[in-house]
Amino acid sequence: MKKLLVLLFFFSSFSLFSQKVKQIELVRSNTLEVREKYGHDIKFMIGDVVFQHDSAFMYCDSAKLNTKLNNLFAYGKIHFSRGDTLHLYGDSVKYDGNTKLAQIRGNVLLTRDSLRLNTDSLDFDLNQDLAYYRGGGRTVNGVDTLESEIGRYYSRDELFFFKGDVVVKNPEYTITSDTLKHNTKSRLSSFYGPTEILGDSNYIYCENGWYNHEKNIAQFNKNAFLKNNKQQLSGDSLYYDRNLGVGRAFKNIVLKDTVENVIFRGNYARYFESPEFAEISGRAEFSQISEQDTLFLHADTLKSEYNAGGDARFIKAFYHTKMFRKDFQAKCDSLVYSFQDSVIQMFSKPVLWAEKSQLSAKQIEMFIQNGEISRIEMQETAFIVSKEDSLHFNQVKGKNMVAHLRENKLYQIDVNSNGETLYYMRDEAELIGLNETKCDHMKIYMQDGEVFRIAFFVKPIGTIYPMQQVKPASMNLKGLNWQEKHRPKTRADIFRWEK
Repeated sequence: MKKLLVLLFFFSSFSLFSQKVKQIELVRSNTLEVREKYGHDIKFMIGDVVFQHDSAFMYCDSAKLNTKLNNLFAYGKIHFSRGDTLHLYGDSVKYDGNTKLAQIRGNVLLTRDSLRLNTDSLDFDLNQDLAYYRGGGRTVNGVDTLESEIGRYYSRDELFFFKGDVVVKNPEYTITSDTLKHNTKSRLSSFYGPTEILGDSNYIYCENGWYNHEKNIAQFNKNAFLKNNKQQLSGDSLYYDRNLGVGRAFKNIVLKDTVENVIFRGNYARYFESPEFAEISGRAEFSQISEQDTLFLHADTLKSEYNAGGDARFIKAFYHTKMFRKDFQAKCDSLVYSFQDSVIQMFSKPVLWAEKSQLSAKQIEMFIQNGEISRIEMQETAFIVSKEDSLHFNQVKGKNMVAHLRENKLYQIDVNSNGETLYYMRDEAELIGLNETKCDHMKIYMQDGEVFRIAFFVKPIGTIYPMQQVKPASMNLKGLNWQEKHRPKTRADIFRWEK
């Protein structure tokens, strides 16, 4: 059996090597000349010269054919064709019939359907259906023009590889890249290395990705970055549909609005150019930079959108919402931040902390002027509490309240309807009594984050209890809920949510 295998291998190998290489055939020529000094193997043809080799045809003005070496040199109006669609033109060609390699020089033009490739020097390997150049080339495919120093074209697969100062020009954008693969049939370009795409209204950078010229959709990876007149978007990868004006970003996303000085971060984002809309999730964060401080906001989902007129922006946060700024912090289930009137509306068990005070209500609205909170409106079951010591709390309760701030510090609280207060009186370091008062309307004046005076209106009812007469059951107003454990102390705490 072993000898049989050896014999089979020998004969199969012999048959392969014994296959004859096809000779270049002269189809026609106006003149044919054999010059004695060159020998009978060298033939010269002039005028309307046509050669055939396998399925390829070559046309030229004049040629020299070496029948022994099976090669030829041709000059003048070179036309090389392979099938019905692929055509090569140039000033001269050297063709080797043994290797099926054509070296075309001078004003080279390769065409296939609507594709046109211009270069000064091109080699075409008929075995692989591969054309390549190294001295610079220019390809036109539909409305796209591609230029590079080095190019390889696999005509069988209709696939280009460009390298070295690659430039793709389109009426709507320009692409520059180090290395680019382009499918002329599907018009799909793949980028390798630093790549820039410059359009009329945006700029894109990536180091890996692809662009579908037919559908105007793209995927950008590795240090991906998109910039327009007012916004910048970066992430591990970006997807962009130019026709729809829709973008998606994945992982380590940063969306900057350079006009309104805000930044979104997250791990997944959707972006729509018109009407302008963005949605961010996956450790989503919104930050607004001002001269006073930076506001950081986190929620499961953040949305940025505009009103119907496109002149007012809204930030919407949904679920597990927390805010941190050095001078105030907050938590709620959801909120809406209107940039038009600088109002933050907090919904579903909102809590806000300012200095030593905790503010809560069914709904809270913060009004901001010049980057500072000017007032806070608390609607329904409003409650303000501050810690006197480890066991005692100063408390204010009412149906509705308005807290006034100056330089982000509480200085006055207006209690409107059903007002109740519990606050402790102190003699230096010692608590001496508890003041309990009920009054429909009252004004509480704050200093250094603590109550220092209360003005009561409309039939106040109050009692002062010495500390020894204060019973535990009377130390707190109904509904007191001290939530210090939920208060974000740092920017990182906005991502922490305790039940």
